[in-house]
Amino acid sequence: MSLLSSARQALNLFCGFNNNKQFFLNNMITETIIIKNEVGLHARPAAQFVKVAEKFASKVRLCKDGVWVNGKSVLGILTLAAEKGSQVILEVDGQDEQEALVELKKILEGVND
Repeated sequence: MSLLSSARQALNLFCGFNNNKQFFLNNMITETIIIKNEVGLHARPAAQFVKVAEKFASKVRLCKDGVWVNGKSVLGILTLAAEKGSQVILEVDGQDEQEALVELKKILEGVND
């Protein structure tokens, strides 16, 4: 197991997530998205994503290459190293999940640039 893989697993445990989604309800919205933002999900777009995610009551998670992170954590998002063209899963669960999905998807697709 590589050091990066170990760090990602530790972060998943720290954030309270695991790969079987046991912390989320069955009526969540999940969508696979290709990162179209020119710089990927680096510092500025990751911070923008978190800022928007925090406006919603819904739980937000992102997954890349089987690693799930809290969508309201800049550090978590940065550990995904999601470059332009990367495929991520956006998962939103809560009372305002539809609105959250629409706004967060815009950031991942680079619409708000």
